[in-house]
Amino acid sequence: MSTIRLTINTPNPAPYPFNYGRITISFNDGANNISLFENLSSNKSNANYFQYIGNQTGDDARIAANFATSFNRDYKNVGGSNNLYATVSGKVVTITANNGTFNSGSYNGNMITLGSVIENVTPIEPLAALVSYTHTGDCTTINWDAVAADGVPPYKITYNGATVLENWDGNNYEFPVNRGAIARVVISDAANQTKEFNTTVARKLRVGEFKEQVTQYEDYSDVLIENVNPVAFTEPITYSLDVAGTTEGSDFQTSNSFTGVLAGSYELFIKDVYGCTITKTIEVTSIQENIGEFVKYFDISFANSILFSPNSVFDADNKKNFRNTSSRNELTGIRYNANHRFVSTDKIGTQFKSSYPYHIVTLHRCDGTKKDIPFLVISENIGSKEKVDVQFAKINDKTVFYFDGGNMYEPNTTTVIGASEYSNYSPTWATIGQLVFFDGLGGFEILEEGYDPDLGKGYFVTDLNTELTEGIVQATFNKHDYDTYEFYLDMADVTNKGVIVVEYGFSFTEIDGVSWVSETIQRIEDTDNDVLMKWYSYKNIDPIVFQSGIEMKARMKAVFRPIFSGESETTEGDSRVYSIDQTLYQNYRLEIDYLTAKQVYQLCVATGVEFEVNNVKLTRLEFPEIEQLGKSNYYTFKVDLAYSGNILGVVEDESVLNISTGVIGGGSAKTVSNDDRYRLNVDSGFFTVGGDFVAV
Repeated sequence: MSTIRLTINTPNPAPYPFNYGRITISFNDGANNISLFENLSSNKSNANYFQYIGNQTGDDARIAANFATSFNRDYKNVGGSNNLYATVSGKVVTITANNGTFNSGSYNGNMITLGSVIENVTPIEPLAALVSYTHTGDCTTINWDAVAADGVPPYKITYNGATVLENWDGNNYEFPVNRGAIARVVISDAANQTKEFNTTVARKLRVGEFKEQVTQYEDYSDVLIENVNPVAFTEPITYSLDVAGTTEGSDFQTSNSFTGVLAGSYELFIKDVYGCTITKTIEVTSIQENIGEFVKYFDISFANSILFSPNSVFDADNKKNFRNTSSRNELTGIRYNANHRFVSTDKIGTQFKSSYPYHIVTLHRCDGTKKDIPFLVISENIGSKEKVDVQFAKINDKTVFYFDGGNMYEPNTTTVIGASEYSNYSPTWATIGQLVFFDGLGGFEILEEGYDPDLGKGYFVTDLNTELTEGIVQATFNKHDYDTYEFYLDMADVTNKGVIVVEYGFSFTEIDGVSWVSETIQRIEDTDNDVLMKWYSYKNIDPIVFQSGIEMKARMKAVFRPIFSGESETTEGDSRVYSIDQTLYQNYRLEIDYLTAKQVYQLCVATGVEFEVNNVKLTRLEFPEIEQLGKSNYYTFKVDLAYSGNILGVVEDESVLNISTGVIGGGSAKTVSNDDRYRLNVDSGFFTVGGDFVAV
């Protein structure tokens, strides 16, 4: 770009007579020097020329205006269309050339004086810049590649207002950008020209956001991958289905449908727009395989207040197989009430796990009506591939593995993705028969589970034959995934009695006939003849992990009474007799006449941890006495329980000596202090002896 600035001055007074004059501008259009001139004349009638109009003061501005008008008329397209343009301000004419340069400006004549200034400016090329993204490693961040050219180097890169690189030469530069954030990248040059790039960098995809639907045919299946929680700005998403154990996807496709898939285990790779990949293992079966195999991925824990069984025909020759008997048939003809008894204000929680995509939970009332019970997913993809820290230690010459927090990792990497949620319990995959892989050691089968009171944790034992003593190792498992569900039965919805049916299937059209059924549930109003029991357990004592700590609870017809250990036994009736060496520590006995096999199993497992009867917290003294009633599938249950605290032994006996007043009797329950003194029974009363000997 080039400019020439002409300053026009007229004599004052102007010379007379007026003479002819010419302003000439020398211009180079890039190839040739060209003379651009306008003649100055006093002939007002000649409108084709630049004219001087008068000799009064200020005529220099008029001359400048006339010159600019004449110049634009005659020369604006020299060097290109609209290449030259003259503007005027007062007596100064400025002519600008977009292309080409001015050499000089001169005047020949005596009518004006002329001053000229030329400015040639080298044009600035516009800045050219580009950023594009790639991925790194585990894709916690992505990399942006930046290049810059033209403009005025050096360049500068800023990311969300912070300088990334100064004095940059514009060659390819790679820098990380956080996922799950808005990225604003600005590239600028030394002339303050800028290029700005704004985009939303989506968060990482999660395995739990993708569900597979398997449509079975005779010899193969079709697999549809459903993105149940789409994440904005991650598309297009591509998929690759490979043999289980594959570490990288081999043939990615934009379609989420795979057809003609043979039965087997597969590794599904899911890749987002940044090229970041997550993976999950899926099982594909054909219609020829036994559909019953899927039941092992549906389980309703016995560690719930309500007990369930698969809805199958009752087998009279296999009564003790309490996992496979039909609850409704099992309860037919039971004397008294061995069913679940609750009051109208109770809300009874139940959890179950399932790999099926569809479920229906229904309360069937005895009056013929029914009600759907809402349920929710409380934990997704339990059992999918996961890698966590696990502690190991020597206990009784065995190397046991237990969980105490630590890190969670991306499988097959050492990249920490968060804190492990396993702190005081084992995950659901740590069950007998499962394979677990330890970094640097290999894969091993879980042979045994247990609970160590010193650790206060559950543990598992594998067939790992090495002298491990104590430390931390990373454990990875790969098990068929399933979700954990939870629902609550409001006993106000039960009119009298009812059962709950949990149905499941691969679609709503396949649900019918595939179900579990609860034992009979009864709503009661009078609880005088019922014992209220609550029991708890550490996690993973059953096929399901308690995801949200459901409490087990039951109201049953039972006898619950205090007993005293020692030589003498508690007798029936109102009178109790105790020997002189009675320790006076009070225990309790719980007797239930009718229990199903499942209820017996439930009580035996749970009472070993913590047990509460009529709001008294107890622990089991010995294994319960269990007796099968004839050839039925029902049992009596007796267990002695101990209170672990320091309370008073309560004896309901009219003949007890009131040690505070010295009076025997009183017609109501009395308390005997829990101390280290001996008591002597004399004439149906007690004497307290302060020392080790008593004189009579």
